[in-house]
Amino acid sequence: MRAARRQPETLATRSLPHFLFWLLLLLPACAAADSAQPLIALDVAPAVLHADGTGGATIAYGLNSPAVVSIALEAQDATQYVLRDRVSRGPGTFSFFFKGAVDGSVLPNGNYTVVAAAEDGDGGRTELRQPLTIASADTTPPVLAELRVNPTTISPNQDGVADRLTVQFTVAEPVTVNVRLLAGGEVRWLARNAAAKPGEIRISWPQPVDHAPQLNQAVDGVPPGPAVVEVAIQDPAGNRTAASADVTIGEVGTPRVQVTDIRFAPVNPQSGGTITVAATIVNTGAVTLRAAPSGPTAYSWGQNAHELGYAAEPGTVRWGVEYSLNRSGVGYPFRWSLGRDLPPGERVTVTGVIELSEIFPLAPVQLWLGVMHENNRVLADRRGITRVHLAND
Repeated sequence: MRAARRQPETLATRSLPHFLFWLLLLLPACAAADSAQPLIALDVAPAVLHADGTGGATIAYGLNSPAVVSIALEAQDATQYVLRDRVSRGPGTFSFFFKGAVDGSVLPNGNYTVVAAAEDGDGGRTELRQPLTIASADTTPPVLAELRVNPTTISPNQDGVADRLTVQFTVAEPVTVNVRLLAGGEVRWLARNAAAKPGEIRISWPQPVDHAPQLNQAVDGVPPGPAVVEVAIQDPAGNRTAASADVTIGEVGTPRVQVTDIRFAPVNPQSGGTITVAATIVNTGAVTLRAAPSGPTAYSWGQNAHELGYAAEPGTVRWGVEYSLNRSGVGYPFRWSLGRDLPPGERVTVTGVIELSEIFPLAPVQLWLGVMHENNRVLADRRGITRVHLAND
């Protein structure tokens, strides 16, 4: 016995004249029916179901008392296909639409019988039958070809390396697409009931960040370890084809940091002198912070990382210094590497040097420190604000 994919079931509200006539007959019958007979009516319309994706049949039934209902479709060889399996219903009329597919396969042409049975809590049981003919059946399943899942190991931790999973396949006809990732006890839908035209289908997960398409959106709650990508397509008739691929989930999460022990020294430098910046950066998140490549160790006042060729590498982490009179349009112009990748829970002490050129302002300047997740966001902003002015001012 095969069970059908569950389709919505509602109080019967069809506008077809045949059903209205049936419903008018049902209402007085409900009032007079013996309580020992919970199922008092069964209606199947139309009697011929064209199972080519364009048609279907509404199966409606009426109850005069609470009951457990089972409905099956019985073939001429006595094989039964379960449409409803022991569902609890109260008194009233109910219906659902059946297009001819069971478990993702359209049933072949032929004469069938809809068998409905209801049991109440007092031992009463009713079984009713109605004929149903399936015609024009499209029993050919859709073709899902050239399935490719890359990379096979993904780490959606926003470090710009193997962050995003790409699922590609081709279809030859219009289909509905469902793609999901099964990781541990978690299910993530990559595509759900998405309409697709013939051709190549490409689905990415996680989606890119709007302002930084090189990076993925943050992902939390997916357990690391073995996982499966399941792809299912369904044609308009209800035929379903599925395939899967194994993947491995590595680090998952969002970069987070804490900055401590921030020092700017001296705070009263000599003209033409230097300011040394030092701090401790702690990885307080669940993912490794990928350090940017090493860059300048010292900046002259007025310079910035970009003009020195120390460009941002998406997904890496750098720390830097901003100042109150910065009119360059480049935020945190003085930027340095962490020096090494920083695993969760670890800390690193960093230092940088700013050389005070002749354009260093005579007025006091406020300096502060920040940590940047490059091409994405500032992980720590305006930390350790310190007032600095020249000693001979």
